[in-house]
Amino acid sequence: MIFKHSPLLDLQARFPSSQSDHELAAGTSIAYAQGCPIRDVGSAAGIAAAAGVAAAADIVLLFLGLNSEVEDESLDRAVLGLPGNQSQLLHAVLQSVGPNTKVITVLINGGIVAIPELKESPKVDVCLLSCFGPAIVG
Repeated sequence: MIFKHSPLLDLQARFPSSQSDHELAAGTSIAYAQGCPIRDVGSAAGIAAAAGVAAAADIVLLFLGLNSEVEDESLDRAVLGLPGNQSQLLHAVLQSVGPNTKVITVLINGGIVAIPELKESPKVDVCLLSCFGPAIVG
């Protein structure tokens, strides 16, 4: 499924580096690393890249959750936790950030997701819930 919008594309459109009147602050930039696909449990190279980007950041926006491949009216999940390598991504990012880094997690899902690490970690400053919109579920 191809989406017309993504958090990264929307942020880049809202804060283009060439338009100083839209920049958050002088010298501000948006760095990105995918981390891991939602369901894939393959290579951890993306997780290491995301942890590296997070280690250099003042503010981390970490998007986690589900998509219509694992969350749908016709599907039942056997596990309520994050699918794929997302738990490893969460742990790697939280371990890599400095004490003054603000970590904002955004959960994108249509149903319940059990992630006790978010509640228990003192490094997570904010956890936002973004339920599926029509563009995701069709």
